[in-house]
Amino acid sequence: MISLASQISQEPIVTDPIISIRGATKRFGRKAALDGVDVDLPAGSVTGLVGVNGSGKSTLLHALVGLIRLDAGSCRIRDADSANLPPEIKADLGWAPQKPDLLGHLRVRDLLSFTATFYRGWDNSLAADLLHRFELDPLVRAASLSLGQQQRLALVLALAHRPSVLVLDEPAASLDPLARREALAELTRAAADGATILISTHLVSDLARLADRLVILDRGRVRWTGAVDDLLESTKRLRLHRAEGVPVDLVLPGQRHRQTDGAHAQITVHGDVAAAMAIARSAGCDVTVDDLGLEDAVLEVVK
Repeated sequence: MISLASQISQEPIVTDPIISIRGATKRFGRKAALDGVDVDLPAGSVTGLVGVNGSGKSTLLHALVGLIRLDAGSCRIRDADSANLPPEIKADLGWAPQKPDLLGHLRVRDLLSFTATFYRGWDNSLAADLLHRFELDPLVRAASLSLGQQQRLALVLALAHRPSVLVLDEPAASLDPLARREALAELTRAAADGATILISTHLVSDLARLADRLVILDRGRVRWTGAVDDLLESTKRLRLHRAEGVPVDLVLPGQRHRQTDGAHAQITVHGDVAAAMAIARSAGCDVTVDDLGLEDAVLEVVK
C-alpha cells in the first residue's frame, strides 16, 4: 500500500493561477470537512473535482465563491480573497449550486431579467437560446420547477453573462440524459471560449469528455491532483502469467488491488507503472498492460 503523500501528483507548479487554494481548512463541530487543501488551477483549464460523498467537494466550492468562511487558509480568484470578492470579480464569476436557491415567486423570464441587472456582460440572446435548449418555459414560476429544471435554470443563470470563471457544484446530478448531454455541450462551448471551469460531480464519465484536470478529495484532503492524462498513464491493470504460479508474496510498487488464480494474476497499480512491470518480469512473469477508464482509475486512487 502506498502512502497518501506519494499519491499526490508532483505536477509542475502552476504559474499565475486563476484559482489558488492554500491550506483551506473548515470544521463542522468535530468533523474536518476540509483539512489543508492546496490547489492551483491555470487559466482556461477545465478541472473535475471528484470524491465520495462527504469528501469536502461542496464545502470547498462554497468557500471558493465566498458563501462560507474558512477556519484557516484561503481561496483566491484572480488573486482576490474569496472571503471578500470585489464586484468586478463577482461580475465575471458563474456559480451553479447543486440545490439552487431561486426566487421562487418570480417567473423564469422575470428571474432572468432581475439577474441581468447584476451583470454588465449579460447576453439576452444567449439566455433565450439556453432556455430553449434546456426546454424551460419562461412564463412558469421558478418555485413550480422540478429539481432537474431548477438545475437547468441555475446553469442558464451561471452562463448567460459569459463569465471567464465557472464554479459548478454537481450541475448534472438531477438532469435526465438528454439534459445532461445539452449541459455538457454548453460547458464545452464555454471552455472553447477560454473559460476556467471547476466542476464537482459524481458522474466521472462526464469528465472524460470535458475535463483536462482532476482534483480527487478524500476526507477533506487532496488525494491526487493533476492532468487527466497523467492519472490514466499512471494507473493501469497488469495481467501476469507464470506457468508455475504467480508468487503469492509478489508485491508491486503502487499496488492497489490484486486477484490471483494460480498461474494468473491481475494487479492494479498506481504510480510508476514501468517499475511495477519490471519487478513482475524479474519474478518470471509475462506482463500484459490494460488501460483503465477514468472512473476506474479514480476509484483505484481513493480505495
